[in-house]
Amino acid sequence: MKSVKQPDRLSENVIRYLIRQGLKQTRISQILKVHRSYISRVAAGDRDLTVKHMEKLAEAVNMILPELLIRSTPPESVPLKMRKSYTLMLEGLKLSAELRSALPATNTKELVSAR
Repeated sequence: MKSVKQPDRLSENVIRYLIRQGLKQTRISQILKVHRSYISRVAAGDRDLTVKHMEKLAEAVNMILPELLIRSTPPESVPLKMRKSYTLMLEGLKLSAELRSALPATNTKELVSAR
């Protein structure tokens, strides 16, 4: 019997999170340079994003990829034995975001070349 591919919910969660944050599917498709129908299929759980896609989206919303992945993970999908760690990570990300917003904007390329 041929198995049917089950799409990864990770992609679906990322798109749904970005939409909850106010991004429209059209804007997401522009960021990724894909057709809007592709984003609709991802949101419906029929298709998956590539890691490259997720990196572009994270950059577009001023996050690093791990932050986007953690923030887009619904709490109820986290196993009970890992919820405390998940909650602590979210609290740490909130503090990190507050610190980033308090710092003057810095060009990352300048930081790398200064080393």
